[in-house]
Amino acid sequence: EAELDRALQTARRQGARTLELRAATSLLRLRQRRDNGLAARVARDALQRILDELPEGRDTQDVREAESLLC
Repeated sequence: EAELDRALQTARRQGARTLELRAATSLLRLRQRRDNGLAARVARDALQRILDELPEGRDTQDVREAESLLC
């Protein structure tokens, strides 16, 4: 989990939007599997913010996977 947090922060600092999205998606998946209530909600909110900040028309597999976790 710490590695995913670090990857998320690094991607954010570098402006690597796709890597940020992937790290946030993986972090949410991990926290959901662990049934980590509050931490999962925080990860979910972060993933939603990342998706909201993406330009329109970003219909990629990464975006679809992230959106499916939020449904």
